[in-house]
Amino acid sequence: MPHTSTYLHRQVQTGLSLCSDQADLNIIVAPSRDAATALRTSIAQLGTPTINVEALTPAGLSKHIWTAQKPEESHKYLSRQAVSYLIGHFLEALDTEMAQLLSGSIRTLTKSILADREASVDSASLAATASNAVQQAYAQIYGAYERYRSANGRMDDVDVVLAAHQLVMPFVEQRHVASLFVSDLISPSALEIKLIEHLGENVPHALLMGSGSVQNPFIPSWDYLPGFESEPSERPISWLTAPTRREEVRTVLSDIVERNIAFDQVEIAYTDPSMYASELITACDRFGIPWQAAASSKWDYPMHQQLRLFAQWVESGYSASSLANMLRSHLVSTDAFGCPPEEFAQMLTAFPLRFTRFRHPDVWKAIQEKAYDRGISAATLVQFEQFVAAVLPYLLPTTCTVQQFGKAFVGFSASFSTADLPPASFQEFWQQTIRISQEVQLPPSASTRIARHVLEVPTPSFNAQQIGVRIGPLKDTGYGVANRIYVLGLDDQAAKSSEAKEASEASVFSGIQKPVDVHRPVDSWELTTRQLIQELSLRFPSDLVLCASSFDVESGRLLFPSAAWVAFTQQSELKASKRMSALDLVEFKAATPFDHADQAYPNLRWASHAEEARSSSQWTAYDGLVDRSAFGPLETATPSKLEVLSSCPYKFFLSEVLGVRRPREREEEWLTKMEEGSLVHSLFEFHTRQRLAQDDDAPRSAEPEDFEMLMGRVQTALAQSALLLEGNVGALVERKAAEIGLSVSLFLKREKKHDGVRTPVGVEYSFGNGVKQDAPPCILHLQTGALALSGRLDRLDRLPNGDYVITDYKTGRFSEYAPKDLKKLAQHLQWAIYSLMVANHQHVRVERFEYFFPSVRGAGLVRGIAAPTEAEVLQLLETLSKRYGSGAFIQSADKQTCQYCDYLFICGDVESRKGELAQKFIQLDHRIEEVYGEWPYRQKVGKE
Repeated sequence: MPHTSTYLHRQVQTGLSLCSDQADLNIIVAPSRDAATALRTSIAQLGTPTINVEALTPAGLSKHIWTAQKPEESHKYLSRQAVSYLIGHFLEALDTEMAQLLSGSIRTLTKSILADREASVDSASLAATASNAVQQAYAQIYGAYERYRSANGRMDDVDVVLAAHQLVMPFVEQRHVASLFVSDLISPSALEIKLIEHLGENVPHALLMGSGSVQNPFIPSWDYLPGFESEPSERPISWLTAPTRREEVRTVLSDIVERNIAFDQVEIAYTDPSMYASELITACDRFGIPWQAAASSKWDYPMHQQLRLFAQWVESGYSASSLANMLRSHLVSTDAFGCPPEEFAQMLTAFPLRFTRFRHPDVWKAIQEKAYDRGISAATLVQFEQFVAAVLPYLLPTTCTVQQFGKAFVGFSASFSTADLPPASFQEFWQQTIRISQEVQLPPSASTRIARHVLEVPTPSFNAQQIGVRIGPLKDTGYGVANRIYVLGLDDQAAKSSEAKEASEASVFSGIQKPVDVHRPVDSWELTTRQLIQELSLRFPSDLVLCASSFDVESGRLLFPSAAWVAFTQQSELKASKRMSALDLVEFKAATPFDHADQAYPNLRWASHAEEARSSSQWTAYDGLVDRSAFGPLETATPSKLEVLSSCPYKFFLSEVLGVRRPREREEEWLTKMEEGSLVHSLFEFHTRQRLAQDDDAPRSAEPEDFEMLMGRVQTALAQSALLLEGNVGALVERKAAEIGLSVSLFLKREKKHDGVRTPVGVEYSFGNGVKQDAPPCILHLQTGALALSGRLDRLDRLPNGDYVITDYKTGRFSEYAPKDLKKLAQHLQWAIYSLMVANHQHVRVERFEYFFPSVRGAGLVRGIAAPTEAEVLQLLETLSKRYGSGAFIQSADKQTCQYCDYLFICGDVESRKGELAQKFIQLDHRIEEVYGEWPYRQKVGKE
């Protein structure tokens, strides 16, 4: 018989058998609401009638007795969430520095006030003994709460348990209570202990239900059930580790399938719902594994998730990341705007603004300026503006009522929810979910505080399936009929220490003196992760599996074992196992029942085929060797694209032939390097065009007012960009202006140095077929055919002897632009090709090409090189043209080339790829031999 079934049979079932009348009421006091529901369910599955079994928490027991005997007073009840709401409102009204300090600990403040009420401590005595500002503020809040209760005739948990204590005798008599079962894992207050003891004294059978391993100091007078004994198993607990949390979940599901365990006999417990709950549900759904939550419910899970995400968005002050999470969850529909939600999420990631900032028209202007550089198309920008306009009406005022909050959520859900339900369903869901919305006479409060209370409402169960793997928090695990338990998240990040939490909460009120009460413990008794696992280890000596992951992807750090992991596995570290190649259901082909995944996901079949082809010893299309008949001669190009074709043909193949979109990663800097470079280039262009606009050829010195003029443009540009930042950005703008100011100074210093020596004749000088082009495309006649070159160079100057100098401004690194490296014509070709283009068009001699580095790192460094001969450039272009026409686009796999490549995620590990290419070069295809025979990389790899 399963271990948990034995546990219930020998305690609950034994106790129930002592009842002489099956119609009598039997009460079970459980540690949580989910555990109470699980106990009822398991009793039913064991064949025991549940019509007269009531499972409740300690707080639920007192409320049950009170409402059963005094139903006419139930409207007076103030839930714990409502009390916290009121305390938050009083803190806002107090409006002092100490109130702001306490506003970060409302849950602790609520617990402390209720504890003082339970101990019969009033606000007047606290105010009289207050010795510091924190205690004075606490006494004021307590007093305001007392006055509110008295004026409105409301009853909180303390009032309810006191009333229930007086109603125990008529309750037992009228309801015919036969038995009281109390879990040894409960955490009752002192008044709840007295109530349970009083109830136990007046029923025929009062029994402590537990394993016997934990002596709860609150209920020492009760005996354990007769005949029940638990002995620790000598067999060590099983454990599983995985590289990441995502793989940890999939490792557990794979283990369940491989062991061929009945799904409804398995429980999966998590230590942190924010890290595991949604991941477990999603993985089970994708794997086709049925699941059930801690209890069944008619509530709609997507709608509940939408409510929580909406509350998180409000609490965050309408942050971009919160709305992006809501969009990526696919719980918000954007069909009406003709754009998938992922595109809008990308928009918010590119411009991480609070949603309220979109009301500012200048912000939209700044976004339009930056949209292209941030990878946002003009069409997406228009669609996003429409989405913003539709959402703005549902933003709440700073201060609102609970009813206003609910109305905003209902309206938002009705407009954007993916759930196909009528508006009435949203209203019903709101009323059922947010219990504090049912309270009357609650004053207005900050919308962020109401959102915080919404998030504190316990998560309801969200699946109506009655079979499948049971998923729930660790504290609610082990009460069903399962015979195998998996506990996930036993690392230092996920398994939070309850002792540390208690210590941090107590520190705020450490100076508040309270009268000693021998009936009340000094510290509240809360089970730690280690104690909960200890309980499970006694019930499941050979079927408990502890799980942990060794790396946190989000924070990018190694994880360490929690205290519970070390205690039960005797492992003092989490060894970083190798990343799994299988991360989805389609990848568990051999060991799981997903053999038909390839048919369901045909694109993954191609992906698997591509990986096999790349790792083989033969050249394939996945290595860049494609049918040459699909490629004609190279007819048009730019120097920058030819540079890519020279340094890494495979990158050229991905970007120019296949058109693979370059991924754009969000930069942490508020002004991206590309945007900063564009600003610097625009300043130099503006100044040079002013010089070109002069009628005479007299030299014009760079004057001090030039610096002031350009810095004025800098301040204007930075101020517009700063509109996309939050908070006080003055220091950021000032620091960035100083950096760009250095670039301007270096530029003007260079201009002054060249006055009378060089005369500007072109800026942003362009070759092409456009209306505003400075020159037509440069046509070169190669052996493979005519090649039309277009492009744009930064600066063109004429020397006194009529020769030309070309300048390219670089705001990045300069280490790879040494003249000796440029002469190799391998990584950087633009200098050579542009020199030929200018010489052919102007029919002049280009003396030099210079790279000028006006950045903080470059400090005005100039890297110059004499222009190459026409024969050298033509020979280079002939080689590149033949390479293009051959259809052979071989990957470089060179560390220097790959370090900053946008497509490195496609190529993978450089060293591994280098080894694969080395094997392929042993047996050369004739096309590769033809165009890569003298390629330096080929010679290097071929000899390894």
